[in-house]
Amino acid sequence: MYTELRRNFNSSLSRLYRKTKMADKKPSKTNLFDDRDSKPEKTESPLDFLSRTGITSDIKDAITLIIENRPEDPIAFMAEFFDSRAITTTALVKAHQKLLLAHHSRPSFQINLAAAYNILKQQKNSNGLRGLTGKTYNDLLTLLCKDLTGAESEPLQKRIMCFSHEVIRFPVFKLGVLSTFIYQDFLKQAESLYSELDLTGRGKADKNLCEAILNELRQAVVKTTADPISIIHTGSMLSSQRLNKVMAEALLKSGATSQLMGTDEFIVSAAEILLEQV
Repeated sequence: MYTELRRNFNSSLSRLYRKTKMADKKPSKTNLFDDRDSKPEKTESPLDFLSRTGITSDIKDAITLIIENRPEDPIAFMAEFFDSRAITTTALVKAHQKLLLAHHSRPSFQINLAAAYNILKQQKNSNGLRGLTGKTYNDLLTLLCKDLTGAESEPLQKRIMCFSHEVIRFPVFKLGVLSTFIYQDFLKQAESLYSELDLTGRGKADKNLCEAILNELRQAVVKTTADPISIIHTGSMLSSQRLNKVMAEALLKSGATSQLMGTDEFIVSAAEILLEQV
């Protein structure tokens, strides 16, 4: 019996390891902001690898549960824990794939959103009950934000992530997922706007000009908050005629001693405008 339980435990760990290796081999999407720096990737340390894949967190969770529950057979307890975690990981990947099938502005996305939620809520928690927990919900949001930098994703995640032990209902799930997609689209629009303001193409634009456009963007976002989906179209709502007028007035104020604003500062400021509405 003991040998069989140990074999099950090792099998569960092997499944987790294989999933991690497969995920590590998949090429990640190019980050919009990484292209500007074009810096070579640093070699990942063993500790960084464990942290990124969540293995360290899983092992800590397993040990914590053993200490708290003091089961008669700790090996069997850990085997069941990692087996359950492997199943949850598979469900997380399936839910993530489901959410990427259609753009969030299309009607079919609502069907996919409900399907993704049903996939996740069918998984058993550490207490043996079924339902979507805050931990799995947070893991999904992290997966959806994988192409963002930490500086870009952290402000959003602080607003929409939940406690690990919380039971996540569908309205909360919908709000978090939709906010994540809209936020990423909004950042792309902000970068596109900045490229129009960067008249020299050196990643620096007139600060008065940037602040004037950010103010226009803020007003456009406020006007569209009744329909969250329409927020992604705020950039296109700024007519070229209106932008030209605002830009001309801002440049007139700047004069010869104008200050500059970098790309990152502009995008962070634009992100804050959207996050005020989340």
